[in-house]
Amino acid sequence: MFLMLVSHKYKFIFVKTKKSASTTVEDYFTRFCVPHAYKSTHAHDELITEHGIVGRRIRGKYVSKQRFNVKTTLAQIKKHLGNDKFNEYRKFTVIRNPFDRALSLFYFTKNIEAANRELLGHRLHCEFLKKHSDMDDISLFRKWITKLSPDAFSDKKAYLINNKPAIDFYIKYENLIDSIQECCEYLGVPFYPDEVGNFKNHYREAKIYKDFYTQSEINIIKKACKFECETFGYDI
Repeated sequence: MFLMLVSHKYKFIFVKTKKSASTTVEDYFTRFCVPHAYKSTHAHDELITEHGIVGRRIRGKYVSKQRFNVKTTLAQIKKHLGNDKFNEYRKFTVIRNPFDRALSLFYFTKNIEAANRELLGHRLHCEFLKKHSDMDDISLFRKWITKLSPDAFSDKKAYLINNKPAIDFYIKYENLIDSIQECCEYLGVPFYPDEVGNFKNHYREAKIYKDFYTQSEINIIKKACKFECETFGYDI
């Protein structure tokens, strides 16, 4: 899911990734893309002004035919902005160990409120998890992971254009606050640590994700997330 931000004032582009605290990151950097004081919010309408672009989040409204939202890819942003702006603006996103992220996606899908399941459609097999809710989590995870498309685990469209890296800075989930601060310094924007929120952290208790994997599941994630594993050295 690729929600996006563009700041014309600070000349940056942010593309959101799945289950990587990127809602927290997106919420923080939104303040630099809007013409008014920003108040943190879980959902908001698409906003397009001379200051920048803020994609629609959750159940917000669209205001343009472009429909900037969670499915907007880096290539689509480039097409909209044009080569000159795209190449000039600094591009960043959030990266997370894909083995840990897959487990986070599992619990998010398993425990998401019924009213929001329609947002996921059949892509994440919510009904399968609901039907087999009597199984223990480890067994259920191992069955569920075989049902998903590799695209469910990889965020390649947020990192790559024509299979080539197109991101300038990666915020690391594993060191989130310090990494956000480093990103602020890179972009030339202020860092306000008290303004960094904490979204969607209630779907699972802390788990040792390695306990959920056999070699079969490891191979699925390594294949789906080859770029992440090779580029950032992520492993089980």
